Amino acid sequence: MKNTAHGGGVVAQAARFRVCPAINGLCVTVVVPRSLTSEVLGVYGVMVTVFVSASVFVLPTLHLNGVFWTAAAVAIVPYCVYGLVNFWLEILDGLYGYQSFSISATTFSVHNHTPARTSHHKEYALAKMGPMHIQTTTSTRTRVCRHHRNTRAQVYPALLFSYDAMTVVELNPFLTKHELELFLLEMTPYLPDHVKQESVAVEEGMISTAQE
Repeated sequence: MKNTAHGGGVVAQAARFRVCPAINGLCVTVVVPRSLTSEVLGVYGVMVTVFVSASVFVLPTLHLNGVFWTAAAVAIVPYCVYGLVNFWLEILDGLYGYQSFSISATTFSVHNHTPARTSHHKEYALAKMGPMHIQTTTSTRTRVCRHHRNTRAQVYPALLFSYDAMTVVELNPFLTKHELELFLLEMTPYLPDHVKQESVAVEEGMISTAQE
């Protein structure tokens, strides 16, 4: 972990996220850049090249082969445009997108910034939040192709907490489990006791009692 001066505060850099405490030391913002691996970026680049090549070199020549191919070219154009735009948006979001998590005196805020799409912002009242904890979550995606059902499971670490004693909020930062543990550790000093991990809150209580 490396600490450097920044804007009058301290920026704690651990793994791929950046911790920016306010000057008063009571508030903090944690910024997590979106992760886009070189393999995924390469695939997106290849797909963009395919769609550009099809639009520039293939589609304009199909009308020379008859009415059928002319109709096919007209039908394919929207798909090429959609694919080209969609993959460009994915590349932009992967390179420049990020999530930020802010803790103030009363609020825990989550901002999902996607430069090529609509950004989302959500706020939670700290008074209504339960203890934060990390949990491994499994999501499944099912696709039906030619009467065959294919189910794909994805396992990832998530940050969970109960909210208003009725719902469970699941946050999915772009982090590995180890990075998520560091992420929660960095935020803990700025959280009220009832939102801290139970083990951390117990340890801090024991230290406080020993000092007294």
